[in-house]
Amino acid sequence: MSVDSSQRRRWIKENAYFRWVDDGYPDGQAVRYWLKAESEYVFSTLEAELDTIRKRQLDDLLIHRHIFHQFADATQPYVGSQDGAILADWIARNYVAYAATAVRRMLDRRRDAHSLFRLVQEVRRNCAKFTRQRMRQKYVDNFPDVASQLALEKADEMFDYAIGRPGQQVLTRRMVEADILKLEQAAQAVTNIANSWITHDNRNPAISSLNFGDLNRAIDTLESVFCRYHALVTGNKPLLPRLDDFDCTKHFQKIWSPRPP
Repeated sequence: MSVDSSQRRRWIKENAYFRWVDDGYPDGQAVRYWLKAESEYVFSTLEAELDTIRKRQLDDLLIHRHIFHQFADATQPYVGSQDGAILADWIARNYVAYAATAVRRMLDRRRDAHSLFRLVQEVRRNCAKFTRQRMRQKYVDNFPDVASQLALEKADEMFDYAIGRPGQQVLTRRMVEADILKLEQAAQAVTNIANSWITHDNRNPAISSLNFGDLNRAIDTLESVFCRYHALVTGNKPLLPRLDDFDCTKHFQKIWSPRPP
């Protein structure tokens, strides 16, 4: 994610000014209004970026994996045989190519990239803004009809889930760096395949060169980190696609009919 510094400063300056005007021009509050406007800019930018990553990358990745698992279940009885082997190999290769590329895209480090990796880095630069108190205030403001004590309890539950440290009051740089390392380690095998197989046009890779378990673990890690940071920024878990709506089992079974007992 790339943010123009002059545009950022102009947005914060104007937002702080209008807040000051709305509050009746109070004296000696310039820093407070600036910090509040800066915080609003950071969170609104991160929220928009999360929405972009989910819609452009994560949703499709989870759907494709779900459909591939249905394909794997349908073809399991035929492993080792030549029944539909060419088609099965073609489907598997295309899924791996797509999934490996999608994982690499979500870990893109380029400054202008819309990626989970860049988003987590942006959170690291602003980690002091992610506090339990902020989450509590957000819940109290967003749910005025809910008893304040219940709102605070729900806010605490969400903050504990988001940072993974019950009782912790603020997100620390070390916590974010641990998540960055987790992303790098979980996806290393997948990004290696994407770099050598797809980017460098290796047209005949061995499908066994990438363990499907490694690929699944990488996707699980991306999903887990995305969900936690979505909760941290927005105060809510993301609405991911309903995978039950994507049932292709019967279509695969038309080609690979279950063998009689």
